[in-house]
Amino acid sequence: MFGFLKRAAKTVSAYRDGEAYKDCFLAAQFLTMQYIQKLLVHDPEDKTLAVCTWSYLMCTTPRNAEMRSYSEQHAQKIEKQALELLDQDEPFREVVVSTLWVALGVCKGDGDKEGLERILSSEIFLKYSATYPLLSADQYNALGSAWMQKYCPPQPTL
Repeated sequence: MFGFLKRAAKTVSAYRDGEAYKDCFLAAQFLTMQYIQKLLVHDPEDKTLAVCTWSYLMCTTPRNAEMRSYSEQHAQKIEKQALELLDQDEPFREVVVSTLWVALGVCKGDGDKEGLERILSSEIFLKYSATYPLLSADQYNALGSAWMQKYCPPQPTL
């Protein structure tokens, strides 16, 4: 009986942690996109560069055909921009790499083998994953919250 209760408690705990990771992961994706746009967008073409830079950092592929085409045509510019952002901004780098760790779990849970391979073979993950190991759900949430409050403060309402 106690074995069953222990297994049930572990299952509930794992589910709770998974949900916490996923909530923080979605928030981190949204906030890192806002942050990159704040840094890079000065005219309409910059918005495309910002989205493609974010996509490169998060090891995703843009869904929009126009964005994919831009990403392919400007691959070196996007990679250079992304790596400069990471090299210049340590707190942002930590959030990105921690988000990639969680993205591995999301890809695994979704059965996304291509996503797993993109992350595991990405220059960013290979370079920084040893420096920023996988955080617990609570630590990841705290990191995201602290970074959000410092770098993406709420806009004042009029």
